[in-house]
Amino acid sequence: LGAAGDFEGVAIAETWHDRAAGTYYALALLEKAKMRAIMRPAYKKWITTEFGVDAADVDALWAEVDRLAAELENRWMDSYLR
Repeated sequence: LGAAGDFEGVAIAETWHDRAAGTYYALALLEKAKMRAIMRPAYKKWITTEFGVDAADVDALWAEVDRLAAELENRWMDSYLR
């Protein structure tokens, strides 16, 4: 269980997963966007500073993640709207 709180000035809704009951709460799209805006720069700073990963490689990774997410969304919509 995770509690509601505040991270970097952004209110985060309570998140939880009860495996036994088969229930969970997934972040809303707006919350996902807020978390992405906070976490991607933090991750980039951490991975480049602590592990020496090239910043361009991190940017390329996020570009591929975004490309795949858009592709999957399009596939889902195409399947759903048929």
